[in-house]
Amino acid sequence: MHELYQYLSDVQLLKGNYSAGLSYYKKSIAYRDSVHNEDNKQKIAQLEKTREEDIKQKEIELLKSQNEIQRLTSQRRMAVTYGLGCAFIGLSFLTFTFFNQNKKKEKINRELQQAYSDLKLAQTELVKQEKLASLGKLTSNIAHEIQNPLNFVNNFSEVTIDLAEELVTSQSEEEKMEILNSIKEMLGKINSHGKRADGIVKKMQQHLRDGKGHELFDN
Repeated sequence: MHELYQYLSDVQLLKGNYSAGLSYYKKSIAYRDSVHNEDNKQKIAQLEKTREEDIKQKEIELLKSQNEIQRLTSQRRMAVTYGLGCAFIGLSFLTFTFFNQNKKKEKINRELQQAYSDLKLAQTELVKQEKLASLGKLTSNIAHEIQNPLNFVNNFSEVTIDLAEELVTSQSEEEKMEILNSIKEMLGKINSHGKRADGIVKKMQQHLRDGKGHELFDN
């Protein structure tokens, strides 16, 4: 559908029906943007869902580690309390048990530290993915904004070339004057849209220097 509207726009412009040509061109841009925006929404939604699932999984793993530490700590306290009322054999057994508990605690601490490191790594990766998604959206918007005036420049340039060819072959002075006026009008439009594209680029460069690139297309 986008290509059809674009083709109809080009045909109307070549025929000199500038109003109809611009109307078809706007329809092609609107249709392309609707499809493009829907794809971006789906990608961002999927990214958010994946991020939430990863964070929930890491939180569950961290909670399990904490519960295991609490359980082992409770067992150790019970062993110490029981060992105080025992004789030498009980004390030896308590020493052996305490040694094993320390080994388990060290293992749990290592696992907890690894889980924490994995969580930090996952958070860093999610932030990176969010920045990439934001950059992709910004780049797409910039390309779209610049493409609009460039399309006008290209279309009006093609019409101007055709008018110039007609001027060369025309035998009527009156017709030549009409063609010259049309060429002047086309050049004015080319100049206007060229300045528009230049303004967009300068605005983009200024926002990027100020660190406010995301504000370009928020509205």
